[in-house]
Amino acid sequence: MLLGLTLVIFHSCTKQKDFPFHKSGISFVVPTAWKISDEDSLDGAGYYLSIEKRGLDESGLVSITCINDSIDLETYMNVFKKSLAEQMTFGSKASYTAPKPSIYSSIDVLSTSYTFQLIGLKHSGRVIRFYGKDKTVVVLEQCATEDLSKSTSGFRQIEESFAIGSPATY
Repeated sequence: MLLGLTLVIFHSCTKQKDFPFHKSGISFVVPTAWKISDEDSLDGAGYYLSIEKRGLDESGLVSITCINDSIDLETYMNVFKKSLAEQMTFGSKASYTAPKPSIYSSIDVLSTSYTFQLIGLKHSGRVIRFYGKDKTVVVLEQCATEDLSKSTSGFRQIEESFAIGSPATY
């Protein structure tokens, strides 16, 4: 029993480390304070992954969807807007910026920022979408606005290490 307790304490005290992720033709580095919270093969049509910031009062979220087909980027954005609207509580609604060309990990992308309130707490995010290696790729970054300073470094680390078709630099 004492050995088991010692192992639990040791495990909880060991520092988590960044680790590389490579699957379905995409790769990046998962930051130390983040964890993979969900994965789905989309029934062979692509791949979905969500990464969340660890900790009790944390709200950082990155989700990456790769679809093994070419889907119109604005159509995807409209589906996202509709889905978010369906999840809103009464009286809440999201606001969006106009889509604009941008760069994500040296890749030309289309980016839209958005804000919304969830249970009285303001959230902000951006939806990054692009075509790459016979895939449509969508990256979503989101967090409570009050957590933005704690989540930004993780967002940047994922972005800076993101690659399609080759392993992320680690």
